[in-house]
Amino acid sequence: MIFTDVARTVHIGSGWTNTKLSSSVHSTDPVAVYEVDKVLLPEAIFGTDIPPTLAPAPAPDISPAADAPTASDEVGSPRASSTPSSSYRVINLGVWSHLVLAISGGLVLFL
Repeated sequence: MIFTDVARTVHIGSGWTNTKLSSSVHSTDPVAVYEVDKVLLPEAIFGTDIPPTLAPAPAPDISPAADAPTASDEVGSPRASSTPSSSYRVINLGVWSHLVLAISGGLVLFL
């Protein structure tokens, strides 16, 4: 670890990161605990090679929506009726399970 003092500001370097001491959390003789701005990564654990920066995320593929009409669709043709979505079924199942739970709880109270 490398400790430097510049204009009464103490900086600590570990080879991986450099940070400064923010404040003293606890200071009594012979122990002192200080707050730092960044996490210091010890060289003994992480080695001396600084890891390369991460590559940027790939751009998402933009494709037409599956429900979008195509040129082969007829303009005047009636659309098929849509079925309830899976989220609707999950919510509907949740309502029924709460209703059954409430009724069974009421029966337990009265018996």
